[in-house]
Amino acid sequence: MKTIIFNSKKWMIKMTEKQGKDDVGLLNEGDSSNTIQFNPLKHFFSQYFWILFLASFCIIGIKYQPVQESGIIHSAPIKEKWNDDSDPKWFGLLTDIHLNSVDRSTNYRFFNSISALANFSIDDLLITGDLVDNWGEIHFSKYGHQHKPDYEYYHENTQEYYSKFKNVFDLAGNHDEFGIYKFQSPNHNFIDFTKFFTRHNYQRVDEFWASSAETDNFIFVLLNPYRYPSPHAKFDYFVRPTTEILDFTQKELEKHKNAKKPIIVACHYPMHFWLNTAVSSTKKTFIEIIKESNASIYLSGHIHPRNSVFQHHDGFLEVAASDVQEHSSFCICTFDNGRVSFHTFKKAEEAKIIMTHPVPVRHISNRNVFNERDTSIRLLVFGNKSLNIKVRGAAEDEVKYQREIKPDVYLYSLPISLDSGYHTIEFYGDYENEIDFFVGSKMASFTETRYGSVNLFGTGIVYCIIFTIMILFILLPVNLTLDNFVDSCIFANGFCFYTFGGFLTVRSRIQTLPKWLRIELFLAFLAPLFLPISLIEDEGHIGFNCLYGFYFEGTFVYDIWGQLICGVYELLVVLASALFASGMAISQPWHSIFILDACVGFGGYFVALNYLNTTVKEASGPLTNISPLFVFIPFILHVSILFWRFSAPAEFFRDWRNPKNNTKKKVD
Repeated sequence: MKTIIFNSKKWMIKMTEKQGKDDVGLLNEGDSSNTIQFNPLKHFFSQYFWILFLASFCIIGIKYQPVQESGIIHSAPIKEKWNDDSDPKWFGLLTDIHLNSVDRSTNYRFFNSISALANFSIDDLLITGDLVDNWGEIHFSKYGHQHKPDYEYYHENTQEYYSKFKNVFDLAGNHDEFGIYKFQSPNHNFIDFTKFFTRHNYQRVDEFWASSAETDNFIFVLLNPYRYPSPHAKFDYFVRPTTEILDFTQKELEKHKNAKKPIIVACHYPMHFWLNTAVSSTKKTFIEIIKESNASIYLSGHIHPRNSVFQHHDGFLEVAASDVQEHSSFCICTFDNGRVSFHTFKKAEEAKIIMTHPVPVRHISNRNVFNERDTSIRLLVFGNKSLNIKVRGAAEDEVKYQREIKPDVYLYSLPISLDSGYHTIEFYGDYENEIDFFVGSKMASFTETRYGSVNLFGTGIVYCIIFTIMILFILLPVNLTLDNFVDSCIFANGFCFYTFGGFLTVRSRIQTLPKWLRIELFLAFLAPLFLPISLIEDEGHIGFNCLYGFYFEGTFVYDIWGQLICGVYELLVVLASALFASGMAISQPWHSIFILDACVGFGGYFVALNYLNTTVKEASGPLTNISPLFVFIPFILHVSILFWRFSAPAEFFRDWRNPKNNTKKKVD
C-alpha cells in the first residue's frame, strides 16, 4: 500500500521506511527524508538509458571481424619430386546463384559468371547450392517454400551454358530445400530439375546425403545434409546432423582413402555450420571426420562473403567461396603437382593469368607439399603465349612460355631453388601481382579471418541471454532482499543509479502494480517455454516453430533460430510492455513524458508485428499471423495495462482535467 498525495503544482509520493517503492526523482522541499518529486528527465534515463547503453555494445559484435589462429601447419610428405612435365589441373566453382523467375534483377550475374568460366577450358564445374531463391514473390514479406517456376527457369536457362562443360555437379543449398515433407516427395523440385542429382539416379536419401563423382582429374565427394521434413527459411541456416548422416559421410570418404586423384569435399554449408548435435558411430564430429579423411580441400558457400574466406582446421584447408548473387564472383581451383590453391575473380579479364605455384601463405594446408626447395614458379595463361612477364624478389628473372597444355591455354614457368623461410615475389610487365609464400617443413601459426555470420549469431545469442536475465529480474513477482537496497538508492538520488541502474528502478515501479498484472507480465515472459512461435505447414502436414527448434509429427529438430526469435519477442513484446506498465505505474496525475512510455509499448507491438511478417513469415508463411507470442500476448498485455490504469484509480482522468482536485488515493 502506498499513499499518493496530489496538489495543483506538483505531486508527491509519501513513503514509509518499510514500504518505499517509487523512484520518481528529485528530493522535494520540506520533509526531504521521505518525499521525492517527479522528475521527467530522470524518469526517462531510468527507463531507457540502461537499454541504450547495453545495446551500444552490440555494435562491437556486429562490426568486429572474428579471427582465429591457423595453428602450426606441417608440410605433407614428399611422395614424388617436383615434375615440370606435369601439367596443372583445374576446375570451376560457383555458389549461391539464386536464380529467380519473379525478380530477375540479379540473374544476369549468374549468366556473366558462367560465361566467364566457359572461356577457361574448364571440364568440371562445381556449384555448391542455392540454385534458386524459392520465394515466389518480391515484396518485403516473403515465404520460403517450393516455388516450381524458379526451378523451371533454372532448368531452361542453364542447359546451354552447362553443355560447355564435361561435368556439372549442382548441389542443393538451403534455399533449394525449403518445405519438403519427405525426400521422394513429388514437390521435391530439386531432384526433378537439376543437372546431377536426378530423381531417377537418387532413390535413397542416404545417397543424397553423401555421394561421389570421379572425373578425369578429380574425385568429388558431394554432401547434401538435409533432414526431412525440412523446414522453411531461417530454421535451415545450420546443419543439425544425425549420427546416420555422419556415418554415411564417413563411409563415403573412406571409399577414397587410397585414392591417387585429389579429393574435393563440397557442401553448401561451411564446416563450422555443422552443429555438434550428434557424433558418428565412431564418436567423431563432422570436422573430425573431414580432417582425418584423405580429402585435399573442403569447399562451401552459403555465407555470401565479398571475398572467399580461407580457414584452417588443424592444418586442413576450408574455403567458403564468394557468391554469385551479391558479389558476381566465380572461382577456379588449381592443383599443380598435388599443391592446391584457390582463386576468386569478379571479371573475366582478371582470370587471364592464374598462378598455380608457389602456393600463397594463406592457401597452404597440410595436404600441400611446401618443404621442397627445387620447384618452379608457374602460371596458367589463357589466350596469349607472347606475354612478357618478369619477377623480382625471392627470384629475379623472366617467367617464360613453356608449352600449350590445352587449346589456347599456355604454361609459363621459371625454375627456382629457395632456402627455408618466408619469401615474396613480385610480378611485373604484362602481369602484375605480389605474393608471400613459405618453404619449410612447418609453418608458424598466423591469424586468419573467420566467416562473419558465426559472429553475428554469437552476438545475437549473447544479447538474448543478457536481456532475458534482466527481464526476468525486472518481472519476477516476488520480493527480493535487493529491493530494500534499491529503495535506499532511489532516495539517495544518484545520477549513476538512475542511468546505469535504471533497470532496478523499473523493477521498483513494476512492484507497485496490482499482483494480477505482475503475474500476467511474468507469464508473458515465460510463454516461449510453453507456446509455439508459429504454426508451419509442409505439404499439408502441420507442425510448429518454437523456442527449441521446429516440430513435425513426431520429428523434433533443434535450431538456434528458435532462441533468436524468442529473444526478439522478449525485447519487443515483454520488455516494451513492462516499460509501458512501469510508466503507467506512476502516471497519476498525468505528465506528458508518459506519452513516450505509451509509444514504446505500442511501438514495440507494431515493430513485433513487422518482424513477424518479415523474418518469422519466411519460416511460417500463411499461418504466421496466428502467432500466440507476437499477436495475442501483446494485445492482451496492452489491454490489461490500459484497463488497470483507466479503471483503478478511476480519478486518473479527473485529476488530469482538474488539477485543483486534491485527493488522496491508496493503490494496491
